[in-house]
Amino acid sequence: MNKYKFLCAIFSVILVISGCGQITPNEADDEHNSSGTGPAASHAPAWHMLGGTAYSDDNKEGEISFDSKGMAYVAYVNGTKLTIKKFNGSTWEQIGVVGECTTEMSVKTHGFSIFVHQDQPYVAFVDAARGNAVTIVKYNGKTWEFVGVPGFLPPVEADKHQAYAQGVWLYFFKGEMFLGYHYYSEFNWNNYGAVFKEDAGSWRLVFGSLGSSYCRYIQFTDSDNELYLAHDYGVRKYDPINKTFNLVGESLYRPSVAVLDGIVYAGAYSGAYIQACKYNGVCWEFIPTPSMEQASAAIIRPIQVEEYNGLLLCSYVHGYGDITVKTYDGEKWTILGKEDFTTGGNLIYDLKVNNGIPFIIDDGKVWVYN
Repeated sequence: MNKYKFLCAIFSVILVISGCGQITPNEADDEHNSSGTGPAASHAPAWHMLGGTAYSDDNKEGEISFDSKGMAYVAYVNGTKLTIKKFNGSTWEQIGVVGECTTEMSVKTHGFSIFVHQDQPYVAFVDAARGNAVTIVKYNGKTWEFVGVPGFLPPVEADKHQAYAQGVWLYFFKGEMFLGYHYYSEFNWNNYGAVFKEDAGSWRLVFGSLGSSYCRYIQFTDSDNELYLAHDYGVRKYDPINKTFNLVGESLYRPSVAVLDGIVYAGAYSGAYIQACKYNGVCWEFIPTPSMEQASAAIIRPIQVEEYNGLLLCSYVHGYGDITVKTYDGEKWTILGKEDFTTGGNLIYDLKVNNGIPFIIDDGKVWVYN
């Protein structure tokens, strides 16, 4: 070994011993330096921003969906323009403006919804250009095309006068398209929620009257060939024979639903507390949820639950503040990453798990845990 190589070797040993040149936990935890995709990270798992800020606008509500390759798509309203972006592996690129969706509508409830089905993004939205009716479009790889008749109002029992769409939720189950629908009817000046299934080009009502005071959201999830929905007043399971949704257990307030090892779990709002619970076949059993009591009643979905690698994943908001995510293994709760890692304080955020990886979209940012 010559003198130069010998000195280099000695210097390398000194660097290793001193810790110089290694990535510290804080550096690895910098959300601005990670795309959140690609091979498993060499550092400890943490929450990172995916590709920087996905969008920036006064209306921060957004929704995320994924194709079969795990590519993320987001929908959001830019001013009044419902805009769709796709993550290309390094940055967010716009793939189209699909229509007019007023800020007022999308903030009050959920004025748009995106679902990627068979690698095609579908978007349903409250169409401001068509009298706040519902329009559904899909992306064919080059352009956006209408699905069915644009600007329609699904048939509702209470609609003997004018009805106005205020929120939509799109979901595919076993190749069939379901539409959650929040509307306001001048028949009795009230708000309603309903769920429809696309049937040979028309919409079939599979459940109505999801609360007669204010139905602000609907969440779908499926597991083991079973379809569930959560809405402001309970969790329901789809009956494919009678084509309706039946209540699971007693009513819950503002729940979210997930299925883990065949057991149905829910997160719900109870007074000044948020609460996780599981269904025992007869009723809901509450799970002790320490230090999860600071949610604000103003949050549309104070607690969201998902299945995550054999664990129950739970996200919740501290009042109008940031989001914390925890896992439950049947015995104890563990914080996933850092507490209060977001900075949005938004009334509506979106939690999804894709291919065993959790994502949260909040305040124009997509956060990924890996």
